[in-house]
Amino acid sequence: MKLATQLLCLLFLMSPSCSADSSALEIRAKTLYKQIRCPLCVSQPIDESDTPIALELRTAISERIHAGESDRKILDFIVKRYGEHVLLNPPFRLSTYLLWFAPLIIISTIGLVLGITYITKKG
Repeated sequence: MKLATQLLCLLFLMSPSCSADSSALEIRAKTLYKQIRCPLCVSQPIDESDTPIALELRTAISERIHAGESDRKILDFIVKRYGEHVLLNPPFRLSTYLLWFAPLIIISTIGLVLGITYITKKG
């Protein structure tokens, strides 16, 4: 029953006979889909993922949009349920600094190790 509801909700959003209002709702949904990372995929938004969790998230977002919730409230719900790491563009805070600076830290550490190794072998 739950799967049938999810499929009907997705079909409604993708229906070509939707009114302008439904078209605006579809655009909102797709915009939100692109902001949320699939919890099972590496840096892949839920609109590009075929995993069951991505389908569940898309359905939940569609249902909340049709219920009249704002984008901010929907994102807050998703973050509360899955954590800030589910956002493809997480807010810059003390709690998320590692998400922002991990690539820089890793590259700097590798460069430092290679530099030290080069200097010690040469000297």
